[in-house]
Amino acid sequence: MEPRFEEVDRCAVCGGSGSTLFGGVHDFMCGHPGTFNIMECGECGFCWITPRPDSKSIGEYYRTCVTHQPLAGTAAAAEGRTSRPFSALRDALRNAVMCGYYGYTGHRCTPLCRLGKWLGMLSPLRARATGDMRELLPPNRPGGAILDIGCGRGDLLERFRGLGWRVCGLEPDAVPAGIASERGIRVFNASVEEASLPEGEFDQVMLNHAIEHIYNPSLAFKKCFDCLKPGGRLVLYTPNAASLGRKLFGSYWLPFDPPRHAGLFSPEAMRRALSGAGFGKVSVRTVAYQARLYFDSSSALKAGMRLHGASAPFASGRFLFYAAERAACAAGIGWGEEILAVAVKQPGLG
Repeated sequence: MEPRFEEVDRCAVCGGSGSTLFGGVHDFMCGHPGTFNIMECGECGFCWITPRPDSKSIGEYYRTCVTHQPLAGTAAAAEGRTSRPFSALRDALRNAVMCGYYGYTGHRCTPLCRLGKWLGMLSPLRARATGDMRELLPPNRPGGAILDIGCGRGDLLERFRGLGWRVCGLEPDAVPAGIASERGIRVFNASVEEASLPEGEFDQVMLNHAIEHIYNPSLAFKKCFDCLKPGGRLVLYTPNAASLGRKLFGSYWLPFDPPRHAGLFSPEAMRRALSGAGFGKVSVRTVAYQARLYFDSSSALKAGMRLHGASAPFASGRFLFYAAERAACAAGIGWGEEILAVAVKQPGLG
C-alpha cells in the first residue's frame, strides 16, 4: 500500500506559523522514498516535518528498527561482565550508591553501603552506578509503578522490574509491543493520543526518546499529567533542536531522522509544553550524553553513508565537539544534543 501524507502548517506547541529551515530532505537513515521539509517555529523554536506520513502509514518506516528485532541472548554479555578488571570493586561501588543514595537494597550489603549516601553525591560514581538510566532512575519506592511511553520491546522496563517496580508500557507498534508482552510486561498497544490510560496510577512516567515520534505532543503531556499520582514525575530525554550539532550539521544532523521524528523541541518549546499540560514544577536543561554518537553519525550522513541502524565510524573532531558541548552545558548554555526534562505533578493539581 502506498503511504499517504499530510501537510502540517502550524506549530504543535504554541500554534505559531513556521518557516522552512531545510527543504527537500530525504530519509538518510533507511532510504525510504520521499522528500520532506523541516519547519521551525519563530515563536518557540519547535521544529517539525511536513509533509508527514499519516497515522496509518508511519509504521512502514519503522520495520528495520532495532525494536523490531528478536531479543538477543545474554550469555556472552554475562561472560564479558565477569571478566572485567576490578569487577568486584566496581560492583561494590555500584551497590553502595544504589543502596545508600537511591534506597535499593536487593543485594548483599557490604560495609561500603554505609557510605553510599555520600558516594552518590559524586556525579561520576552516580553515573557509573545508574549507567544509561541516569535521571530516569528515581529513589526506591516499594510497590511503586512506572509507565514507559514508547517502551519498544520493554528492555528498559525489564531493568526497572528487576529493581522491584511494577512496570507498564505503551507501544503503538504491534511488533515490539508483542515482544514486551511475551516478557510478561503489561502493555497498551495504542498511540498515546488514543490510549485509555488509568488516572492517578503511576509514580513515574518516562518518555525516553519518544516524544519526538508523537504527532500531538501537547495532548501526550496532558495524558501523562493525568495518569501520574500527585507528587509523581515525568522524566524525558529528546533531541535538542537548538543544539550545537544541529547548527554544525544542518539537515544532516542525525536526530532530524525524517520521517520518523515528527517534531523536535527547543528548551523553550519544552518549557511551554510541560507548563501548558499542568505541571507546576518543571526543570529543563540540555546534556551532552549523546554528543559523540550524534557527531559520528551526522558526519557519516553528511559524507553520504546510509547507516540502516549500524554504528558510524569514529569521526575526526568528536572529542573536541564533546568537550565543547560539556563546557556549554556546565555554563548553562543550551547547546547539548539532548534535552533532559523533569516535571512534577504537584499535589492538589489535576
